[in-house]
Amino acid sequence: MSPTFAVRCARLLWVAAFVALVGAWITDLFGPLLGLSSAHLFADATVLALLSLGMFADAWWHRQGT
Repeated sequence: MSPTFAVRCARLLWVAAFVALVGAWITDLFGPLLGLSSAHLFADATVLALLSLGMFADAWWHRQGT
């Protein structure tokens, strides 16, 4: 996987984490969103953010090797 592709995937995951975080906030205010609780959405946001950071680190690591 090229570093450029990894960065694009990481950015996509970062946006998904942000959307999940906003969804969790909305769920706290108005109740379940699409049948998902706020705890579930906060957990999703955490996992997506960690995956994104891992992909950014992987892209940085492989870019240093070239």
